[in-house]
Amino acid sequence: MTGITLVLGGGPETAAALAKRFEVSRRTILRDIDALGQIGVPIVATHGPGGGYSLAEGYGLPAPRLTPAEAAVTFLAFQALGPDTRDPFGQECRSVIEKLRAAMSPGTLALADHELASVSLAAPTTGDAPGTEHFNDLRKAIRERLWVRATYASARRVATHLLLPRRLVGAEGRWYCHAVSMAAGEERRYRLDRFSAVVTIPPPDGAAEALLRAARGRLAYDHPGHPEVVIHLSYRGRRQAEGLGLDESAYERVAPHAWRLRFRCPPDELPYYAREILAMGTDALVLAPDDLRDLVVARAEATLRLYAVSTGEAEKR
Repeated sequence: MTGITLVLGGGPETAAALAKRFEVSRRTILRDIDALGQIGVPIVATHGPGGGYSLAEGYGLPAPRLTPAEAAVTFLAFQALGPDTRDPFGQECRSVIEKLRAAMSPGTLALADHELASVSLAAPTTGDAPGTEHFNDLRKAIRERLWVRATYASARRVATHLLLPRRLVGAEGRWYCHAVSMAAGEERRYRLDRFSAVVTIPPPDGAAEALLRAARGRLAYDHPGHPEVVIHLSYRGRRQAEGLGLDESAYERVAPHAWRLRFRCPPDELPYYAREILAMGTDALVLAPDDLRDLVVARAEATLRLYAVSTGEAEKR
């Protein structure tokens, strides 16, 4: 019956809809609604289209009685989203926290605060202040299924993209937007702090075709048909590789101070991993595939040529 009360608090529902939701008969729902009325829960029946059963206006459930541990976990969850007003959900988080604290007993609150004094979580960041603004624009686009024209700074260049945002994800200390790229015809991930402009637009020409390609063309990230990457890591390399965001199961300890990293990825992700591996220096050695080894070697040779030229010019001065 508590479940029915919670659902009716969100607006009118028919007995048939409630029966389907809770996987019981309509007769059982009517019996429970009658029982709720007998214990003083004011349920209103409205006839006609859009009608059904609902709670009387102004009626609400009492505040939940949380244990100190439950309260601490709840506050910690909101802390992970970011209670600062500059954070994407900052205003909402702060409002909920204030309401919960006001509803708790002083004893419960004191014990919860004591727990929180020794535990904390860092909220994902949107980067500079404009990131929060773009976060809200992208939320609206996702909610209303709108395309956007976005200016984005990738590792290679700053360019304008036509995107259909799908979801926002907080991971690795940052916010990311997963969106269908009009040009690529597939879903890609974009760092929120690299957007400098986001504007909603009508669906561009070819939008339907791009969505169709994205729906049928993108294999799972770790699909067996994708190249398998195998990397030997030193202890230092193992620590540096944590920034790649790969699952712990991808790492195998092969010696007291050596690991083997093994995973699959789409071929177009190999240049990204080549950059990251090169940054690890001698602490990472690519064992497979050859395409990734070639990319790392090419980048290393380009770096050597750059220094050779700059050294020669310096000697001429």
